[in-house]
Amino acid sequence: MGWICEPDDGTDLYDHEGYPVAVDAAGTELPPIQVRVGDGGTLPNPSWYLYDGRDGRPLAAAVVAGCECGWRSATQHPIQWDDHEATDGAEYGAGPWLTWSQLHIRPLLGSALPAALTDAMAAVRQQLQEVATARPLAALGAVRELEATAGHAARHAAGAAREQGASWADIGRELGTTRQAAHQRLARHLPARWVEDASLPAPDGHTWQRPATGDCPNCPCHTARVCEGMLWATAQRPANADGTPYTRPCPCEQAAPAPEPREVTLTLGGVTRTVKALYHHHGPGRGQLRTTGCQFAQARPGEPARAGDMILSPAADDADPAAIAIDDTGARWEPVLTLVTGTAITGWWDEQQPAAGGPDLSELPERHRAALTVACPACGSAPGELCTSHSGTRVRRSDVHQARTKVHQEAR
Repeated sequence: MGWICEPDDGTDLYDHEGYPVAVDAAGTELPPIQVRVGDGGTLPNPSWYLYDGRDGRPLAAAVVAGCECGWRSATQHPIQWDDHEATDGAEYGAGPWLTWSQLHIRPLLGSALPAALTDAMAAVRQQLQEVATARPLAALGAVRELEATAGHAARHAAGAAREQGASWADIGRELGTTRQAAHQRLARHLPARWVEDASLPAPDGHTWQRPATGDCPNCPCHTARVCEGMLWATAQRPANADGTPYTRPCPCEQAAPAPEPREVTLTLGGVTRTVKALYHHHGPGRGQLRTTGCQFAQARPGEPARAGDMILSPAADDADPAAIAIDDTGARWEPVLTLVTGTAITGWWDEQQPAAGGPDLSELPERHRAALTVACPACGSAPGELCTSHSGTRVRRSDVHQARTKVHQEAR
């Protein structure tokens, strides 16, 4: 009898029964042995212990892990002719059984849906098709809810998959798309340390197996180039020797210096001030200075300004002298961009705050205005302020978030 995996959640893995496979000294799988049966005929039998060199049978040099689906491991395991259970490994949790379990079954479980979820999805599809004919508008509302749920689940699953060592190619395959398409769709929603940087060549990828030339001597997870350059935010993790992903924190990254507090003096609109900032030694903002306290007014064209921070980079030799900022260490900086893509710094925030008359409500329907008396739990807008979207960079002039309306109704 072979090895069978029967997950508690009912996942169907019945086509993946495993067993030891006999190989010769060159690692080639030996053909099945014809074994006589009671009626005088023969049947093929690939059981590893039959390859003992007796009665003209070939002698196996080792065994590898195999599966009914055709999968074979590259790792070979020694044969103990006097201990079949040790060779099989299932009783000891070792040998070819362990290889089959970790390198074949574990990835299958990672991409296989639990039976209960498969049944639930089938039921939803059937009910949605029925409702689409009888109550089409209700069906469209259900589709909207499902799309929102699917989008949230995709972002959460992509982050978890990256932490467990999956590549963007793996994620794209499960989504039925390409590596690039999956990356463009989901990478911006993930923590920066799990976003790949294509400029980092192997062996900095998670498919790299240690040990290898260039290993960092102070950690088990990166090359020396990554740790010396503090490139952890863009480098991928390697795999353990057994093929499982390495997910523990990098000791070098944990020991790296935290962002360094500084003060930087700069001029905007003829007004010179000194503001607090942080210098980042590593991570996505490596080598940059980022202000804190949201003291700058920034806005998209045609939209009201909002408070925000600024990113500064080391000043170039040909930088405009009027735009140069000096920090308390004497380093020269120049503003390069805001923290919110698409916005521009327009001046100091306290000099460009909205007039005391409040926001322009000319486009906001009367039924939504009452909700402005409470803060919005969705976007964080204070009472009296219009709701925003796109991380606070766009003002919603014609409506408010449903969550804000609900809070207002509950407060009445």
